[in-house]
Amino acid sequence: FVATASDDKLIKLWDTNTGQCVREFSGHKDSVFCVSIDNLGGALLLSGGDDEQIKLWDVRDSAEVRTLTSHSDRVSAVDFSSDSSCMISGSHDGLVRIWDTGTGNCLKTIFADGNAPVSYAKYT
Repeated sequence: FVATASDDKLIKLWDTNTGQCVREFSGHKDSVFCVSIDNLGGALLLSGGDDEQIKLWDVRDSAEVRTLTSHSDRVSAVDFSSDSSCMISGSHDGLVRIWDTGTGNCLKTIFADGNAPVSYAKYT
């Protein structure tokens, strides 16, 4: 599968064999900039966008699990840790946040040097 995020406020999951959209996720209030699928079977999807929100989704039924709202500018990067127990988000507010996937609690905030906008972040 391939997940896409777009200006129409939607996230779509595509079947790479057929080229067909198999799931659609709706809930962001503005353009969606980033998306990530969990590393343990693809049951969870994470998205971030211009509405300053991070959304966690259940891929099986396209249901929103939770919304995280701690950034003060567009969310430009999201990713899962290798065991999917944690998530990260990066924003144009210059912050990277680490989240607990199970609870949605913010575990740590990392300040980018000079608070420059974060355009990409990858959990390693």
